[in-house]
Amino acid sequence: NMPRIFKLLVAIGLLVPLVGALPYGVVGCGAGREAVVTNFNIGNYTQVGGGSIADYNVTITIDNQVLDPTIPFNFEALKDHNLTLTAQGDPFSEFLIRLDGSYTVGAILPTETIDPLTNATSSGGAKEAFICKQAYFVAGVSHDSPEKKSTVDLKLNMDSVASNLILEVSIVAETSVGQNFSEWYFSSFILNAMEGGIKTTPPPASPTIRSTGSPTQEAE
Repeated sequence: NMPRIFKLLVAIGLLVPLVGALPYGVVGCGAGREAVVTNFNIGNYTQVGGGSIADYNVTITIDNQVLDPTIPFNFEALKDHNLTLTAQGDPFSEFLIRLDGSYTVGAILPTETIDPLTNATSSGGAKEAFICKQAYFVAGVSHDSPEKKSTVDLKLNMDSVASNLILEVSIVAETSVGQNFSEWYFSSFILNAMEGGIKTTPPPASPTIRSTGSPTQEAE
C-alpha cells in the first residue's frame, strides 16, 4: 500500500448540489499546459488566451505569499496552510488546481478525507476532483459551478516531507458555445514540504517544468 502523502482540504463557502455536467467540474486531470483543453473539454472551441494565470491577473498564494513559477516555494509539513486563488481583475468561471509529485503515475496518493466546507466568506465554489485521484493518483480540486469566481480558498496539509511537488493551476475565464471560443490560462509551480519550522523561499532555481507548448486542438 502506498503511504498517504498529503491532505488537500477544501475550505470554501458556497456549496451547490449540482450533478456532474462539465460546468460543474473537470472531465480530465492530465498534466501540463497541453492537457488543459482535454481536462476542460474545450478542444473543439477556438482557443484564446493560453498564457500564464498572471496574464489574466490571477495569483495563487500560500499563507498570503504569492507563488512564483521560477522560484520553488518551501512550506512546513504536518500543518494546515491556506492556499488561495485570487482574481485581481475580471473573475473566472472554471479552474483546476492539481498537485503531483513527479511524472510517474501513482507518485502521490491523496487522502480519502475531505473536511466539511467551512469558509462562509468566499465568493467561489470548489470540490474535490475525484477523477484526479481515481484515474491519475494525484490530488485535485476544481470548480463546482459555472458561476464567476474571484476567490477560491483551500487548505493544504502535507503529512510527510516531500520535495519537488508540482502544483499546476488552470483557469477558464470564459467559454461561449454561441460564439465557439474558450479563453484559458495555465501556470506551474514547484513546492517543497519541509520538516517543522522551516518556511523560506530559496534563491531562484531551474526546476524542470512541464511543457509549455501550445496545445493541439482535438478533432470533433
